[in-house]
Amino acid sequence: MSPRDYNPGPVDPDQLFTPEEAAALLNVKPQTLAKWRMGGRGLGPHFVKVGRAIRYRRATLVSFIEGNTFTNTAEARSGLREH
Repeated sequence: MSPRDYNPGPVDPDQLFTPEEAAALLNVKPQTLAKWRMGGRGLGPHFVKVGRAIRYRRATLVSFIEGNTFTNTAEARSGLREH
């Protein structure tokens, strides 16, 4: 099967990711996500608590990536995006 024949099916925005899966998607260590959660400064993506388990919604991770996408370093430093 060639890559263009691959069809993963519909993407569920509510799919829940473990911290390890979310970290892999964001290309950070799971410990980084843990620090963001416990830091109280709102640096990381919002998470879901299911009993004692931590999970991240796909849509939240995509939104986090989009919200931290900049066109240049000055824009990133200021935290303000130009449209």
